[in-house]
Amino acid sequence: AVTMRLDCDEDIASARPLLDFYSSRGRPLSLAIKTDQPDCPAHMRLMNDVRRAGGSILSHSATHAPNWGGSAESAEREARDSKAWLESHVDGLTVRYAVSPFHQNPPYVPGALAHAGYDGFVAGIIANDPEYMMARAGVPPFGPAEIILHTQGCMLHGDCLLAAGDPMQIYKEAFSLARDGGQFFGYLDHPFSERYA
Repeated sequence: AVTMRLDCDEDIASARPLLDFYSSRGRPLSLAIKTDQPDCPAHMRLMNDVRRAGGSILSHSATHAPNWGGSAESAEREARDSKAWLESHVDGLTVRYAVSPFHQNPPYVPGALAHAGYDGFVAGIIANDPEYMMARAGVPPFGPAEIILHTQGCMLHGDCLLAAGDPMQIYKEAFSLARDGGQFFGYLDHPFSERYA
């Protein structure tokens, strides 16, 4: 399987052209939303349109704090606040999964997310805690059995394309490795904004 996700730390509505592109090809788009952003009607419309088009909305925490805020209590609060905000702003949404800010997952994160009502979370390979870098999705160590984890290994950042030859060569190789190993291939990026171009 191949998954695609945008981590919306800011300017959610700038993902509209990508949603239109994916929708025109019958493909879903997933958004991980940091909820402590200014309310904006265009952001709300995009999130609801993603759902109507068969896409997914995940939590990216409330404030995008490093290490989920630095404690189990902070992590649970970040997760609960984000879940509550998303479910109250996106029609018919039940938030089941979170994407860890900065891919950081101290050992208290799985339990905090379970207490906050989540079924799982997505980690990554940059700045992640090694115990949560798993080759295959499943139950992570040091946490409750009801939480699952997927480690996302590819960040398709536009500023990381190769300058010479095929600009997508590294990403194509990453896809081939995942396919040959029978793994999920997940890639992510960020919407356009002042920081992400």
